Amino acid sequence: MAGDSSLIDLTCLVMTQCMSVFEDLTSLVDVEGGTSEFTKAIAQNFPNLECLVCDLPHVVANQHRTENLDFVAGNMLEMVPPGDAILLKLIWQELALTKMAISILHDWSDDGCVKILKNCNNAIPERSKGGKVNMDMAMLVLHGAKETTEKEWAKLFQDAGFSNYKVFPVLGLRCLVEVYPD
Repeated sequence: MAGDSSLIDLTCLVMTQCMSVFEDLTSLVDVEGGTSEFTKAIAQNFPNLECLVCDLPHVVANQHRTENLDFVAGNMLEMVPPGDAILLKLIWQELALTKMAISILHDWSDDGCVKILKNCNNAIPERSKGGKVNMDMAMLVLHGAKETTEKEWAKLFQDAGFSNYKVFPVLGLRCLVEVYPD
């Protein structure tokens, strides 16, 4: 993933176009973050932001902690570690000679998405205290191998206990979406 220039380009775009999303945070949890080059870039750009990458034990086992970036083993279906904001993003994986986008919520049914989003909601403070979930949303379009409309995503957000959301366009179909708890 570190060698994927499209991820590096996307990270640069998000850092320049969506900096306000991260500015007032004190902590950020990257759910199913893998080696998380994206979160490493956030940690470097925001040295006062405590970043935590949560993924399965075998994924985070050999990752190296930095001053404001740590890794923890966990399962998003059971619980999400607490933080001011939760990050769910699209991951690029190289399989043989093909690059394939896999979103955290892409392979889950609506019920599965709601369960994951509820766990995220439980991990953040109420909106008045800055709680939010940020998602890389090519997922507004790609979900469960079908097109998912913004209205359908809004219903999933509501079913998971979120009262509102805001879309930050990044590039083409790519955008960053913030959802806020009640």
